Amino acid sequence: MGDQLRMLGLPADIEARDERIEILPDMIDAVRVVGACATQWRFHPTSGVPLGLDYGAVREAASWMGIDLSGRVFDDLRGIEAGIREELMRRWH
Repeated sequence: MGDQLRMLGLPADIEARDERIEILPDMIDAVRVVGACATQWRFHPTSGVPLGLDYGAVREAASWMGIDLSGRVFDDLRGIEAGIREELMRRWH
């Protein structure tokens, strides 16, 4: 499992849960970019509410990783971002 997480750009020591997810092959690039950009979230300056990923940093990371963000990969990334933001907001309140 650790090798699979590292391949996606995620830490190998993520807390294991009973939940399992399946990553469809055509979404792997988007998942890898989101994992690489885990520290690139923007937050509202006064409330601290998560706003979303810094797309400039996302573009640079994808470029360094050799991933083309056009088309479906960017759409998938935005869907993943929305899901993460929703979970962050749920935990925020």
